[in-house]
Amino acid sequence: MKKLKFLGAFIAAIAVISMMFISSCNKDTTSDLSPTINLKGGTIYTSADAIIDSGTMINVGITAFSNTSSSSKLAKLSLVITIDNTPRPSIDETLSASSADKDYAINVDWIGAARISITVTDKDGKTNVVAINITGKKPSSGTTLTSYPNKNMGGSTSSFGSYLDAETGNVYSVTQVNASTTTKNSIDVIFDLGTLKTTAAVITSTGTTFASTTLTSANFDAITTDATFGSYNPTLTQVVITAGQVVFFRTIGGKKGLIKVISMTSGTGDLNIDLKIQP
Repeated sequence: MKKLKFLGAFIAAIAVISMMFISSCNKDTTSDLSPTINLKGGTIYTSADAIIDSGTMINVGITAFSNTSSSSKLAKLSLVITIDNTPRPSIDETLSASSADKDYAINVDWIGAARISITVTDKDGKTNVVAINITGKKPSSGTTLTSYPNKNMGGSTSSFGSYLDAETGNVYSVTQVNASTTTKNSIDVIFDLGTLKTTAAVITSTGTTFASTTLTSANFDAITTDATFGSYNPTLTQVVITAGQVVFFRTIGGKKGLIKVISMTSGTGDLNIDLKIQP
């Protein structure tokens, strides 16, 4: 009888332990994980340690996801730039969704080493951090630009071509672009409807990006090197233009330059420009 009672108690204990094990296995295995956070890559983002001219604008972007099933929400993001072990005031944002997609334009206005860190916290207080080290260096005097003055382009009602190879200064018609894959692949800037842009019916995208500037016509004429190019952050795929305007651009190949609008008869008519670009 004692043996039977002992056996019954033993079986009951095993059953309890088994239920505890099964219950433990059924728990969400991600509930104790911190948020996932990744730096964005690509041509317009800085996502790795780098040495950059002081005065340059860089883009740092992140995507983040909550791994906590109990709340399924992120709570806070904090970006801190630490220079010579001294942190600047942080950029703090409140989050309220299970994911976040953020971009930050940062002016590298320091010389020396700095660390840019981004921390994401979820509703349960779990955190994760990504960071990159950016060393700001004194800008060089710059490289002498190649100039292509007095180039004619045109919109749909013009006899001039709408397609510009900025690296050579050559302008092509739609017929020439369609006739040659090499020509099509060389196009950097397209003009029509009073706009400089990167797409057209015959070209999906040239990959060029633009930035508006406050430069005057006289400022443009005085520029001979790319020493100041680091202060521009081209992110636009098109920009509406007017006479006298100066537009900054960067080609898909990384060449940077300026376009000065000398005159424009209409948005679909004749356009006359001066062009300066890195060699």
